Amino acid sequence: MAGRGTRATASDFNNIQSTVNSVLGLGSSTQGYGQTVTSAQVGSGAIITVAQWTTLRADLVKCRTHQTNLAVANGAANVSANRGGSCQTLETITSSTVISEDIRDQYNLFTNGSPGTIGINAERSLANAAQLSAATAPSGVTNPSQYTGAWGVNASNTRYLRQIYTVSFAGYTHVGGLSVSAANHIRCFFNAGGKIQFTSTRNGTADNTKDTDWTNMLNGMGNFIFAAANSSVSGTTNPGNGGSTPGSSIGYHQTTGTYQTLVNVASTVSRYTENRFTVEVATSGTNVLLFRLTWADNDAIGGAETVDEPVNGNAGSRMESSCFIVRPNVAITVDVPAPTASAGAFAASAS
Repeated sequence: MAGRGTRATASDFNNIQSTVNSVLGLGSSTQGYGQTVTSAQVGSGAIITVAQWTTLRADLVKCRTHQTNLAVANGAANVSANRGGSCQTLETITSSTVISEDIRDQYNLFTNGSPGTIGINAERSLANAAQLSAATAPSGVTNPSQYTGAWGVNASNTRYLRQIYTVSFAGYTHVGGLSVSAANHIRCFFNAGGKIQFTSTRNGTADNTKDTDWTNMLNGMGNFIFAAANSSVSGTTNPGNGGSTPGSSIGYHQTTGTYQTLVNVASTVSRYTENRFTVEVATSGTNVLLFRLTWADNDAIGGAETVDEPVNGNAGSRMESSCFIVRPNVAITVDVPAPTASAGAFAASAS
């Protein structure tokens, strides 16, 4: 590695390029946005050209703009250029630039960070909202899915409604020529800030207080959001009575072939505390996610509860679910195609 007062070497350049390749390109695990990388390694002892510095800077700028949605300024490198700052300055190399340790230091800090410094690798999980699409239904899904029958009565063995959404990633070829397999597509989608969202509602006239409770419980939850390393809800529902907020540590990178519970919302009304809405996730192969939505009406007769009334007692009332995709979609920075999906039919059962 070059020292203070000396010029940057090929190994310095290659270390920086290797990191940006992992963040912007295919990468592995939690690294990789699935984009074509224009910069490349240079030979040992070779003179690094202006064009090579230019493509390296362009790749770095794509990553940082995706993360912050802020322009990266052309600023002269110096010892403090990216120390303790937000890493939004990177000197543009021209034919008259002397490639010094200051430049190596600036480019390295911009890429890898240091104590008190950010860097594109350390903040690779960031994706500014302006760099993402609006939430839209994935191809293959027409929102909302509906269940219009009455349910939730023990005598008719309809305590549970279940529905499974299948979300599939097919792979793609990036405009720059990078071929991304289906297994890498799903990983890069989430690494670059992609999200899968669900909502559930009960609509129609309320026939009883149980209908009203389900309406309020689901509306209070808002959107359920599944991301790379966590799950969340947009609403303010108090989970109460055995319910819980989403498992914040469970996202795509924590999925397995066995269903895991992501959200478990319970009624806060004492007579309906047994009622639950849950979302679970499991993988199927290397490129498919299965989301199982369950509406459980375990309200029991006893105490103040003298009637096991149905949910959706009025004609025209319905349980609904909707699926949405948010994806990285800015062509000049990071652009990852959306998955397709299918919504399974609602099924009522005793358990």
